[in-house]
Amino acid sequence: MKKVGIGVLCAVLCTLLFGCTVFDTVPEHTCSYSYADDYIRVASCEQEGCPHTSRRESLNIYQDVFVYSYDEEKEGEIATALRDVKTAIAAADRYDENTDGFVKDSELYQKNKAFEEIYDRYCGYQEYLEVQEAYAYVRYCLDCIEYADDYEEISQVLADYNENYLSLFPLVYETEYREYFFSEEDGWTQDDVDAVLSLGDKAQEQAALTSEINEIERAFRKISDPTNSEEVLSLYKDYVEKNNRYAVLAGYDTFYQYAQENLYGRSVDLAEIEEMQALVKEYIVPYYREFSEYSEELFENLYSDMGVGDGIGLFFGRMPTWLSTLTALLAESIETSVIASETLASYLERMGENATSEYNFFDCANDIFKEGNYYIGTGENAYAGAFTYVNEGLEKPILYMERENYSTLFTFVHEYGHYFADICGAEYDSYDIKEMQSIGDEFLLLTYLQETLQARGSSVYKYVQCAQMDSICSSILLACAVDEFERKVYEGSIPQSEYDTAFAEIAKTYGMEGNESYWRYVVIESPCYYLSYALADLSVLEVYGTGCEKGFDAAKEIYLKFFDGEGKTYCEESEKNVEEAFLEYAGLHAWDDEELFLQITEISYKEGSEK
Repeated sequence: MKKVGIGVLCAVLCTLLFGCTVFDTVPEHTCSYSYADDYIRVASCEQEGCPHTSRRESLNIYQDVFVYSYDEEKEGEIATALRDVKTAIAAADRYDENTDGFVKDSELYQKNKAFEEIYDRYCGYQEYLEVQEAYAYVRYCLDCIEYADDYEEISQVLADYNENYLSLFPLVYETEYREYFFSEEDGWTQDDVDAVLSLGDKAQEQAALTSEINEIERAFRKISDPTNSEEVLSLYKDYVEKNNRYAVLAGYDTFYQYAQENLYGRSVDLAEIEEMQALVKEYIVPYYREFSEYSEELFENLYSDMGVGDGIGLFFGRMPTWLSTLTALLAESIETSVIASETLASYLERMGENATSEYNFFDCANDIFKEGNYYIGTGENAYAGAFTYVNEGLEKPILYMERENYSTLFTFVHEYGHYFADICGAEYDSYDIKEMQSIGDEFLLLTYLQETLQARGSSVYKYVQCAQMDSICSSILLACAVDEFERKVYEGSIPQSEYDTAFAEIAKTYGMEGNESYWRYVVIESPCYYLSYALADLSVLEVYGTGCEKGFDAAKEIYLKFFDGEGKTYCEESEKNVEEAFLEYAGLHAWDDEELFLQITEISYKEGSEK
């Protein structure tokens, strides 16, 4: 999910959108639509004067499978299954190395198999509970008031289950089943055994910490305005302390170190991160400062560019065609906008041309709408964001968008990058690569618009480019600031009393004055995650730079390498870490390579964008 907004554009476009619809009237008649062959494009009503739009109705309602069924009866079933396992363990003899050695098909071998059936019945509830948590989470996003209790309940139930599950390993190890339950025949190695025994010994303490950490996250979500809340300061201090304690139990010095490998699959080392951040300060900060001045002036002059006298004409609905296109591309929902949905479909068709894989960019996207496996959050209680959710209990991922602000064209293609990776099996453990797949889709779209809009002589592209460049550059700078701030907090060098001033000072080194409270919104919601945005953004800008210089097809060729099976094989066989191998395979520079930054700062935002 992309959390850094466009910025300067929003206020202007909101005014434009409001101005052009104030005097619309809705005729009272039944709408009639002539749909395209696909399920992506939105059609206008064919009745004269009717402003309504609609997409073809999905063949299925995928969300009907999201049935939250955890109740007292299921709670009793799981409790009984756990009790049966513990009863069987208690009834077993204690391990005796002289008599309980592994013998294939022996009486003890068969006895252990009978015990494993009881054990497996209990383990079978793990997937059920994980799927139920997934259902509850999506429902919670649709209405964070009505479904909050369900989500909190099942999250705690799953945490308790995992604690009980891990605590069983040391108990079984002490019984006569030891060499049978943990046998090589079933794939166990001594390292595996040592790992689960360690986890089992710490399960109770880790579970207690997890519950306390979850409680802090729930308390944070109830704060309506984190900007000036004193509670955020105390919550974060407690959050850091508990996360660090959890990391120590897992064998790490700090939670920051723990999160890199265990939460986000990141193998980039600290020296590379610090070198990247130094290069960001040297190159991206001055580049963004110059760009921001240009962008601000561009959008301040937007009204005069329209030729409708101080925007008065907009109030009466007289919006120039090119400006209607701009608002559609950047601010309108693909659920209702004919222009946005048509642009999306045309872009996806272009991406799907000459596909060498069974997974086609257009076909997979069309399937989202055809099969109905997406959610649109509406109303004040809906989660204000967008995400793609994957769960093994579902046949396909779920794509969620909040309709009011997070169902725009660029938001959809961002989430579709995640979705397509899941569908075609191009999932990497590294979240840095996952974000390259999603943010990259945004900038392939931007490259496509550069080609198609300028071919039509439109002035729209220069505004779209500035909006997206503002978004990605500010994302790099804020993400680096958040990462540097979190690293120092978890290392203990920033006390609670200095959180705000320390972040403001760090943000200033990245040229982001005026964002002093930004950290408050993200460090509990997404701890130690924002580095992925900075790393991915940098590589995506290199791909976009290729598109600016050599055209859409050249950028597309690089981008599609993010999804092919050869790339995964290359990474698996490489002696380098997965991120370095991935960049090498795609023909991109490493994140601490100065040449990357030199190429990015060569991207022009002034040339080739006139009417």
